[in-house]
Amino acid sequence: MRARVVLACALLSLPALMAATACGKGDAKASLPAEPPARPIAERLAVVTNEPGAPEQPAKTALRAPASSNATLTGTTEPHRRSTLMPVVPGIVDKILFAEGQSVKAGDPLVVLKTEDFVLRVRQAEAGVEAATAQYDAAALAYERMRNLRGKEAIAQGQLDQVEAGYKAAKAGLSNAKVMSDMAHKALHDTTIYCPYDAVVTHRLISEGESALTMPPSPLAVIEQTGLLDLKLQVAATELGRVAVGTPLIVRFPATNQDVKATVSYVVPSANPGSRTFTIIVELPNADGTLKAGLYAEARLDSGAHAAEAAR
Repeated sequence: MRARVVLACALLSLPALMAATACGKGDAKASLPAEPPARPIAERLAVVTNEPGAPEQPAKTALRAPASSNATLTGTTEPHRRSTLMPVVPGIVDKILFAEGQSVKAGDPLVVLKTEDFVLRVRQAEAGVEAATAQYDAAALAYERMRNLRGKEAIAQGQLDQVEAGYKAAKAGLSNAKVMSDMAHKALHDTTIYCPYDAVVTHRLISEGESALTMPPSPLAVIEQTGLLDLKLQVAATELGRVAVGTPLIVRFPATNQDVKATVSYVVPSANPGSRTFTIIVELPNADGTLKAGLYAEARLDSGAHAAEAAR
């Protein structure tokens, strides 16, 4: 409003100034008042937007708020390890030795396949080893005799070479038979699927009498290691500088109303392409099983621990 009044006054005084110029002497020249210096855009906008009669106020510059020192990080707990068990050899499921939700130890048998075919293969392989051993013994004896005769120059070198070749072939045949026997025994052992680590069986995916295939593999069960949980938290790029391996945190689980003190175990150095946030991993010991996988969690920096560390 005030700018409009100034503009109107300037327009009304323009004719008078022009008349004074025309009537003046050659050496006397009228001059227009000097224009005031231009003000910054922000100040001009502040003047125009003032209420009528209100004093002019200088424009204020907006400041960016600093990042909060108590920013809350959110995430979900996950099993430290999760495995889908598959058969190593194909067969028919004979026994299921677990139930869903059951805790199992490393080395516990979980699934047993029918073993009849594999037992026969073991017997066949063992018979092959016996035959190969007999052939090797005969070839070794013949080779030793021919070497003695050749030392007395009783036979030609060609005859010794021929017997030596038979001896080497028998030796290789025995080694191959032993490998086949080892493979047969391993296949028999693989008809039982064992638990690879202490875990909880979360899903049973097969039943007795069904075929367990290897191509494509048939899933048998899903196990999860819950004695140690991984809490994956999402951190904004502006907060990443305040978080490192060993940073103390206070983790709250709203569903169970629990507060747990923990430290950052790992920091993933690359950002999530979708959210542009970074992932940090907090390992939570859970030997008593009070925490569950899939729980929503909120974490914040442990200010008390930070203060104690700064005081040292």
